[in-house]
Amino acid sequence: MCSDLIKKATIMKKIFYILLLLPLSIIGQETIAPEMFQTYINTGSNETFMFAQGYIDVFQSEQTMNGVLAAFYDLNGDGEIGYYNSYNGMFIPECVGYTNIIQGNQTSLAVWGDDTTTDEIDGLPCGEVPIFYFLSELNVIYEVQLSGFNAGTTQIEGQLYTCGDPESDYYCEYIGYGYCTNDLLVPENISLLCQTDIDEDGICDEYVILGCMDSLYVEYSSIVNTNDESCSTLVEVGCMDSLAYNYDALANTIGDCIVVVEGCMNSISSLYDSDANVQDASCEYIGCMDEVFDTYDSNANVHNDASCGNYGCTYSWAFNYDSTATLDNASCEPFIFGCIDASAFNYNVDANTDNGSCIAVTLGCTDISAINYNEFANTSVDEYCEYDQTGGGYCALPNPYAGNTGANMTIMLTPAFVSSLNISEENAYLVALTSEGMVVGTANLFGLSQTAIAVWGDDSSTEYVVDGALAGEIIYFQMVHGTSLFNVEMSTPVSYTTNVTIPQFAATLTDGCLIYICTDQNYLEYYFNPIGIDLEGANTEELCSTPITSTGLTADMFTYPINTGANMILPMPGGLLEQFAGGQIAAFMGDICVGLESITTGFIAMGLWGDDSSTELIDGLQAGEVPTFAVLYNGGVISLDQNEMTGYQNNGIAPISNFQFTEPIGCTEPSACNYLSYAIIDDGSCVSPIVFYNCDNSCINDTDNDGICDELEIPGCTEWGYNNYNEVATDNDGSCTVSWEDDYTNLSLSSNAIIDSIETDYTNYITNSTATIDSLQAAYDQLDGLSISIDLLLGWNIIGYTNSYEQDAEEALFAIEDLIEVFKDNNADVYMPEYGFNGIGNLVPGQGYQIKVSEAYNSFSFENTPIFGCTYENSINYNPIALIDDGTCITIIFGCTDPWSENYNPSATINDGSCFYYMCYDPYCGTPPISFDPWCQWMLNDFSTDPTYLIDGYEFNDYIDEASQNDGAIYGCTDPEASNYNSSANSYDGTCTYP
Repeated sequence: MCSDLIKKATIMKKIFYILLLLPLSIIGQETIAPEMFQTYINTGSNETFMFAQGYIDVFQSEQTMNGVLAAFYDLNGDGEIGYYNSYNGMFIPECVGYTNIIQGNQTSLAVWGDDTTTDEIDGLPCGEVPIFYFLSELNVIYEVQLSGFNAGTTQIEGQLYTCGDPESDYYCEYIGYGYCTNDLLVPENISLLCQTDIDEDGICDEYVILGCMDSLYVEYSSIVNTNDESCSTLVEVGCMDSLAYNYDALANTIGDCIVVVEGCMNSISSLYDSDANVQDASCEYIGCMDEVFDTYDSNANVHNDASCGNYGCTYSWAFNYDSTATLDNASCEPFIFGCIDASAFNYNVDANTDNGSCIAVTLGCTDISAINYNEFANTSVDEYCEYDQTGGGYCALPNPYAGNTGANMTIMLTPAFVSSLNISEENAYLVALTSEGMVVGTANLFGLSQTAIAVWGDDSSTEYVVDGALAGEIIYFQMVHGTSLFNVEMSTPVSYTTNVTIPQFAATLTDGCLIYICTDQNYLEYYFNPIGIDLEGANTEELCSTPITSTGLTADMFTYPINTGANMILPMPGGLLEQFAGGQIAAFMGDICVGLESITTGFIAMGLWGDDSSTELIDGLQAGEVPTFAVLYNGGVISLDQNEMTGYQNNGIAPISNFQFTEPIGCTEPSACNYLSYAIIDDGSCVSPIVFYNCDNSCINDTDNDGICDELEIPGCTEWGYNNYNEVATDNDGSCTVSWEDDYTNLSLSSNAIIDSIETDYTNYITNSTATIDSLQAAYDQLDGLSISIDLLLGWNIIGYTNSYEQDAEEALFAIEDLIEVFKDNNADVYMPEYGFNGIGNLVPGQGYQIKVSEAYNSFSFENTPIFGCTYENSINYNPIALIDDGTCITIIFGCTDPWSENYNPSATINDGSCFYYMCYDPYCGTPPISFDPWCQWMLNDFSTDPTYLIDGYEFNDYIDEASQNDGAIYGCTDPEASNYNSSANSYDGTCTYP
């Protein structure tokens, strides 16, 4: 986008810029100049680009050094990133942010966004991307390209992002990275592009220095950065003094010279001269004179056994260790393990020691578009591939076998066997196959009453090429019949054995074109469905048997981990995960990938990255931490369990030889609303439907379709205005018989009688209360003197509790607590005042106790406190332990106990449900019906001539149809839970309906 803006600049501006910049240093393009790296407007909103030290070095090369990094945007939409002020002619750069780049320091760049409170665009609009330029201190301008935002706010190129509240004016959508206020972006990839680079060698033309850049030539210059093919003479460094010992006649560059010193150079000679470099005849020359040794010296004139020896590898740990060598010649080679058989599939040309890892060549069809594509084959043989020959649908018709491996067994197909096949097609033939689908034998069937099929075995002379059945391998059979294919189950199972003959007498045929597929992503088989074939019209059957889980991991989490500088290795043997070959296995710390490896059929070694302890941020596994493992295959994430790697250890090695699929967890109860059919472990999350409801919260039984389950229906009077109106009733049972208006008439006739009855009851109550008080006093007087006393001797005594009611031990023994050492019951429970401990609790009437006192005490007795209460059994408040009736008995009187009702009975003690009301009762008024709330209205349906009533000094209005006379009342449904709730209503009129 930014480059397009630059290219669209007008010709006039280009000419102007050229004229303007002639006296300036060289610049990269006509629409950007050094003076444009200046003031930007602080608009009040910005996003930050953070340039960490590890990524900012690109600005600090030998050429660029330091400078200014700036962001530009075409604010006025004229296709340029600068314009001239029409009033004063000044050039205004459209810079939206800049920062200084200083060698050795990290920095940040604030890019200023548009101030949305003003009409003009004075900053970067939401979702837009600026163009970045770098002005080096050498006055050279580079275009800057940023990518790889993997820190701070992660933005992925090509992905849709949103910014801001969708309901506000500030909202946008953009692809990749774009402007969004307060974002923090940390680019990992920073590229500087020359504005001028004619030869496209990555060196800006401003910095080009032509010459020879090859130090092997005499013309070489260290300041040259562009080769001009001037290199012509190779450097020959050497001594150029012809009189020197090391004179080099070919040298063209002066090197060190050594002066010639003649003398005896034999170190074992008595005339040896350590300074000599030219041997003369002045001494004996001692050396190895035996030609069988590598150290034989033809110049020696005195033999020395110690100087004789052979060169070779003298280190026993080396692959080529030579036990006969006495002098190491640096030829030792390390052991390199691998397959060294050139005929094997995985032959390793670099290996020198076989480790038993050779994999046999498995022939098969490796064409993914073929219907018999073999994912386990490692060597393609075109004639093995089979394609749809039926013109539609899927049916893998195996080709007849053609070959001779030199070894076979014979299967006799008797007349009974052939007859059971019901042959009618001329192309009918039988094939023998290995478990991997390799055809190893064929027999034609049409027109024959009996025949035989040769099953060919593997040619053992080719050790690592499997071209036939292996010894003991199970052999399978299929029959091609026209365009149909059948699996043939023999009456006698066949396993390959060379030179053995097995007769067969009957066969069972099944559909050979049946394809098993799985359409549930929660099962392993889903990710191994047939691919590259058209299943339309094919005979398929659903088969999902291995439940799996991703444990919350997703495919986008499989990213290469950070190199933290600390790791351990997890070796995994070949074949461990071969069914997922072509996929990836990863290790996770939460949702962070700490290990990733591609899966092959061979050996795998995964590196696990540990935490970098030099930083506060935890960026890898900590000591002892066990990661989560998962496989990414065919787009699916499959979680794995293992028990061999028990914790991270820096520089450790932990082989893993076995993985298990992580068992999915969830609700395993089929009747639950959140039942997971593939879950194996129940996590206690099951949610059962509400009784009488299904999981959709709909009634299981609802005969009248009113949304209320039959089992929850409440029969009653549902018509408002009747005295037995039941607001919770859901089904009208026809019980609405007496209206409030009728009750009011009845009340007028009976109210006087009720008042007379109340006055009579009150008089009787006062009379009875006086008599009760007198009897209480007489009874209390009779209790005096009834206490039983006992003399307590020093030490142990036995005492009985004489009161007729239970009493706390501490309270009962208060008078002698200072003398008691221990007071004990028959269960060995004790009361010990010295420690404030009462393990007995209450003393029980008639129970005996042991007591130990510190001194004798005469005439001790338990205080006999009378228990007063209601002793009349038919009273509401009857007290079974009361000894003396205190006149508080409340006689059971049935009647209306609601003081707001019209038939309230103040003498009634039990409400018998007879209460009735001749006023409206608004349950949503928040107060009783007759109250200070002026909106709780009388509802007498205008049968009174006067709409106004005075009760207890308060005035209430009759409900009348004339709104002007209703004293401001607004009638309607006042229940907020009702479907027709009227928030403006202040008086309930009985019209509420419910969903």
